[in-house]
Amino acid sequence: MKKGKEITKKEIKVEDNFLEEENDKRVIVFVAIAILVIVGTIIGLLVGCEKKEEDPVKPNDNKTNPIKDNGNKKDEDVEPTTKKVIVKKLSTKTDNTANTETKKLTITFFMIDERYSYITEIENNSKVKAHKVSGYEDCKYYTSESGEKEFDFTKNITEDTNIYMSCSLITYTIDYDTNSNNPTSYTVKDGTIALSDAYSDSMIFDGWYADTNYTSKVISLNPSIIKYANGENVIKLHAKFVNHYTVNYYDEDNSLINSTELTKNELSNYIVGTNYSCPNDAKLLGYTSSLGSGVIKYANNESIEVTGDLNVYTKCGAATVVYVSEGETVTVGYNEDEIKNYNLPEPSDIGLETPTYFVKVDTKTETSKEVISDEALEKLENQIKLSDAKKKAGSNTEISVGDNVEEKEKVFDGWVTKEENPEDPENPITTPVDENYKPSEDSENKLEAVWKEQEEDQTEVLNGETEVSETEVPDEVVPETPPVPETEVELNTVVEVPVVETVPDITM
Repeated sequence: MKKGKEITKKEIKVEDNFLEEENDKRVIVFVAIAILVIVGTIIGLLVGCEKKEEDPVKPNDNKTNPIKDNGNKKDEDVEPTTKKVIVKKLSTKTDNTANTETKKLTITFFMIDERYSYITEIENNSKVKAHKVSGYEDCKYYTSESGEKEFDFTKNITEDTNIYMSCSLITYTIDYDTNSNNPTSYTVKDGTIALSDAYSDSMIFDGWYADTNYTSKVISLNPSIIKYANGENVIKLHAKFVNHYTVNYYDEDNSLINSTELTKNELSNYIVGTNYSCPNDAKLLGYTSSLGSGVIKYANNESIEVTGDLNVYTKCGAATVVYVSEGETVTVGYNEDEIKNYNLPEPSDIGLETPTYFVKVDTKTETSKEVISDEALEKLENQIKLSDAKKKAGSNTEISVGDNVEEKEKVFDGWVTKEENPEDPENPITTPVDENYKPSEDSENKLEAVWKEQEEDQTEVLNGETEVSETEVPDEVVPETPPVPETEVELNTVVEVPVVETVPDITM
């Protein structure tokens, strides 16, 4: 018998193969589930963001729908899904609203038969104090101009109120300790009356003073002088006399050069000057009124009237510059080193004041002034007379009595030089001065300041929309709460404010 081929049987472990296949399937399932969860989360976030931006939830009677969570979540624990703003009702029917505590009331005092009024503000539902007018006494206050019923200052006020005053004008007695031709009585209705000097044959009259120590000088009778009146409405004025005035000359090192005493007859036409030679062959440019200053107060050999003791300081150098600003003039002297390092100054650097102008404002502010008539008896801190306001009115600004005006500073816009125009003498040739300008030693240097009014708000309203220029758009724009009609919004109405990330269109 032939032996057959030996058949080798391979043992297959069915159990191990089955387990490997099962593990592979489970891994695939878990990965698939994880991918689905991630995709679902991303889609949910995108839909949620889109919903917030495009479909804001509308308010429903000041309530939000609770989130159902098997009855475990209470209504009051649910947070609203949109931003809410509580708007209090604005009503014109009564003053007893939620805004009572913050509302301001306007109280106006009128002087009967006089062109005088005083305006103040108080908190709503509070008392007002009786206003006293300087220069008047025995005032009585009424609810009407007819004076039939006196005003009750013990009651709280809940609306804008006019109060009418009837006062007696005080006549003050002016008592001079030296004979003079000045008025011996004064009332605030007399306005401003200049005082003449007291006379002495040999001594210099040095002014009127309200005290014997000669510290409170009085140059005129005006409403402010009544503060010196005693309990009997008497104002005592004292004349001060001196034997001479002294003029002292100092060099730039503060060393006394010369001292001159002037008698009464030498004061009116005094010639400023002294025998002094500047060091290093510099020119004597003039005299300043303070040590170290370059501003020339007096030119050499200038004729002046001396009105008191005077100290002057020499200014030596190479050139002067005359700076002009809206009628104000300042002359400054420079030595050679100062010219080499010269930089165009700001007007304030050389003592020139910044000019101001008035613009009208719609409502009163802490810094605004009320325009009153030129005939008004008294001008308060927050008031200005019509003529004074008109003198400084801004471009295209018409000011009338009763307007509120705000004082603004002009903006410095550089220096210019002006030369005579042969073809049109009334309009000189104006040339802007650049930063490389240097004063010349051989000719007159005159620079004029250019001022302009502050720029208006650049926001323009076009076709009912507000257009903001790119340079004025802030980094983050927060929309304002939309205006709510006062007769249509109920108390504690919830108004939804949508979230806006760009400049909102405002419908007028």
